[in-house]
Amino acid sequence: MIPKSSDINNSSNKTLDLFDESGNFGAEELKLSLLFLLTKRKYLQLSSLGINEIEDIRALLKSGADKVSINTAAILNENLIKDSSQRFGSQCIVAAVDAKRHDKDWIVYSHGGTKNTGIKVFTWLEKLQQLGAGEILLTSMDRDGTKNGFDLELLKKSTDLLTCLLYTSPSPRDQRGARMPSWG
Repeated sequence: MIPKSSDINNSSNKTLDLFDESGNFGAEELKLSLLFLLTKRKYLQLSSLGINEIEDIRALLKSGADKVSINTAAILNENLIKDSSQRFGSQCIVAAVDAKRHDKDWIVYSHGGTKNTGIKVFTWLEKLQQLGAGEILLTSMDRDGTKNGFDLELLKKSTDLLTCLLYTSPSPRDQRGARMPSWG
């Protein structure tokens, strides 16, 4: 469902994230046109869509996206993060990571959370940061959609490891009252 432009303009949320979890973006004209129209809205930051190659990133940024999110494509081609952050700047490259707990560790999933990659999450987070990701979106597949809040252990280990911006899914339901935990 696409929100009405009046809903976007009147919303206190100034960021709109669009994700193509199929990973089949391919710089299609219709999606680029939609991005272009949405970014014409005043004060709207747009981060957009799973991508597959550097030309998809160029097309999205040219159409008005502020950032691009890369998940499965980065797993299949690690150099995509490095090359895109060097070409466009790390501030617009978001590495998305779907994590699921297995025994005492977390494993990275790809293809919209359907394929176990066998890659350990903390190894992958470090690698993504080294490759030049400016931000990391970390999704706990065990908690997303459950209304049980953050996976605090996953979050703590991740924040101890990373210096780049990290944000999580699930996020607080009411951000005005949310507080990040103190690790003391």
